[in-house]
Amino acid sequence: EEFTLKIEDDLFIAAGKFDELTGLFKKPYFDYKLEKLMKKKTEGTLFCMSIDAYSFAANPPTPLQLQMAAYALKSNFREGILGISGTMILGFFPSSKQRRDNQKYIDGLIKTMHAAADEPPVFICAGAAESKSCDFSAVDTYVYANKAMGLSLEAGKNCVRYYK
Repeated sequence: EEFTLKIEDDLFIAAGKFDELTGLFKKPYFDYKLEKLMKKKTEGTLFCMSIDAYSFAANPPTPLQLQMAAYALKSNFREGILGISGTMILGFFPSSKQRRDNQKYIDGLIKTMHAAADEPPVFICAGAAESKSCDFSAVDTYVYANKAMGLSLEAGKNCVRYYK
């Protein structure tokens, strides 16, 4: 098994672990790191954030806006892992705090990102799910965070929502 993990590590290194624009993990490497945390039964919160420009529905932000939002996020993120896939930013942070405390923390990150990338205006919708409530399944946690992101999009606010 150790040999297999070594090969997987080498493949991620060869493929490039980091997004060149933002410096965040690319999604395949983020997924790999998240799966390792779930196997260790790490209690925490996974969040997904989608960044769109206000001018049109589902309009992508400029590369500079994405870079500024990612920089603001990294500068204020206390611990955990961050990844990116297109204009979706993913994060996982270990926490045994109450949901409202974690929600307040993520909302603070969104506010900072929004301020950093707000020319032209952007909209950040976010969803979150707790690893413990999803039985430490990386796939289930991601599915619920993604569904919650849809709820945030419907609400039309720069805030995070939980699905369950």
